[in-house]
Formats: sequence, C-alpha cells, structure tokens
Amino acid sequence: MEFIKEEIEDMSDPEPSRIKHEDTEEQTDWIEVKQQRVKLNEVEQEHCKIKKSRKTAKQLHTCSQCGKSFRNNGNLNVHMRVHTGEKPYRCPQCGKSFAAAASLSYHLHVHSGEKPFNCDQCGKKFISSSHQKSHLKVHSGEKPHVCSFCGKSFSRLDNCKQHQKTHHEKML
Repeated sequence: MEFIKEEIEDMSDPEPSRIKHEDTEEQTDWIEVKQQRVKLNEVEQEHCKIKKSRKTAKQLHTCSQCGKSFRNNGNLNVHMRVHTGEKPYRCPQCGKSFAAAASLSYHLHVHSGEKPFNCDQCGKKFISSSHQKSHLKVHSGEKPHVCSFCGKSFSRLDNCKQHQKTHHEKML
C-alpha cells in the first residue's frame, strides 16, 4: 500500500493537508486521528490515576506500632505478632512456635527432609523457592549486593552483611 500526500491549493479549506490512498481514494484525516489519540491518552492517564488511588486506598491497614502498611487486615494481624510476641503455631515434633502458619509449614520441611525445589542446572535441592532463586545466582554469576565500604560484590545479602561485620566492624 502506498500513500501519497496531496496538497490542496484552496487555502480556505481549514484542513489543507490530507493523505489519500492511491488505490481507493479514501481520505484519512490525520488531524482528527491525532486528536483522538490525545483524548485516548488522557483517558488512559486518568484510568491509571484512579487505579493507583484504589491501590493506595487498599493499603489503609497500618501498624500502630511501627507504621508499616498492609493491603489486608489479615496480614496486619499476623504482623502485629512481631510486636506482641504471640506465636500460636506450634510444631508438633519439636515444640518450636511461630507467629505465622506459613512459617510453621516451612519449618516442617526441616523434620521431613523434604526439599521440593530443584535447581535445573545442577540438581541441588532446596526447601523453599526463595532458597532456589538465591542459589541460581551461583550459576549466573550475578552479584547484586555490593559492600559500601570496599566495593566487593556478593550474590546474597546476608553474605554481604556478614562480610561488613567481619571486615568493616569499626565503620558500622
């Protein structure tokens, strides 16, 4: 398809420049198209503002102790146990208590020896997906955690913090 720009000599025409298709002679008013795009963009921006304000409104569950915000009241209730020390979930095998049911579930893997998450590259097994993801940095060489004192890089944040305690204790 080839388009040809046709200049109209009659300058009294409010839209002197139009584009027409060579085969069908259909004319497309690009100014109108541009105006529609601007209106659409404004509508999209307004939609994003509304969506963002709804998201902010959802985060109204705020901890009275530390100010941390949560999207739902259930997560706030679990968080409050950090401040109260309440640990209602007890391991039936060793008696250790946890503030969240998910923490107990994670802990039970210690007793069962179950490691359901595997590394596709080396076959190493892990008890959590977060440990598996952390391990994958070994294969990729990714070291996103950098010591702010000497510039040494680490794949895991806890290793970076331990390095700082060991080698830069006076600066902390």
